[in-house]
Amino acid sequence: MTARGSDRGRRAGRGGAQRRPTHAAPPPAAQGIPGPSVRRPMRFPPWAVLLAAVALALIAWAILRLKPSPPRDVYAPVVPLAAMADSQRAALAAQDWRGALDWAARLRATQPGNVSLMIGLATAWHNVAWGGLGFGRARSACRNSLERFGLEQRSLALLDSAAALAGTREDWARAMMWQAKTYELEGFPIEALAHYLTVAARDSASVEARQRVRYIAARLRDPLLPN
Repeated sequence: MTARGSDRGRRAGRGGAQRRPTHAAPPPAAQGIPGPSVRRPMRFPPWAVLLAAVALALIAWAILRLKPSPPRDVYAPVVPLAAMADSQRAALAAQDWRGALDWAARLRATQPGNVSLMIGLATAWHNVAWGGLGFGRARSACRNSLERFGLEQRSLALLDSAAALAGTREDWARAMMWQAKTYELEGFPIEALAHYLTVAARDSASVEARQRVRYIAARLRDPLLPN
C-alpha cells in the first residue's frame, strides 16, 4: 500500500464510528443538577435565648407562688399556751391518755426546742404505752409487748433529744432519769444502770440516782434478793 492510500484510509477512519469515552460521565451535580441539600441547625439570636430564659424563670416563680402551703394547726393561733397546759393537766388527772397526748403534742409543736415540753410529750407517750389510748382502759398486763415498747421508743427518742438540748444540769438530769426509769420498767437493767451511773457521776446531788445504782447492782449480783 502506498503512502497516499494509507492517508485516505486514515481519513476514512475519522469519518466512521467515534470512540467511546474512557472516563465515566460526571455526577448529576457536576452537570448543573442540584444534589440533596444538608439542613443546617437553626440558630437563634442571643436576645431570643435570653427572653426564653426569663419567661421560664417567671413561670417557675408563678408555680411556686401558687403551690398550696401545708396546713397549719388550727388550735395554735386560737388556744393560748396556758389554756393548752391546763387542758393537758386536766386530761392527766382524768387519766385520759389520748387527750393528754394530743395536748402535749400541740404544746411541743409551738416550741419544738423546749426541753420541758419535750419531756412532757415523752411522758404522754409513756402513759399511752402503759395505759392504752382508750379512756378508762386498765393497764396492760403484757410486760414485754412489742406494741407497747414501740410506743416507749417514741418516748425514749424524745428524752434523748431533750438530754442533748438541755441548757441546765437540772433539765439534763430529768431527761436522763426518765430514760433510766423507762429502761428499768421495760426490763432492761443494764441500760437503766448505765443511765443512773451517768447521772450520779455528773450530778452529785441526785440521791435517787445513787439509790437506784445500788438497788440494780445488788439485783444483778443476786437476782433472788427480796425487794
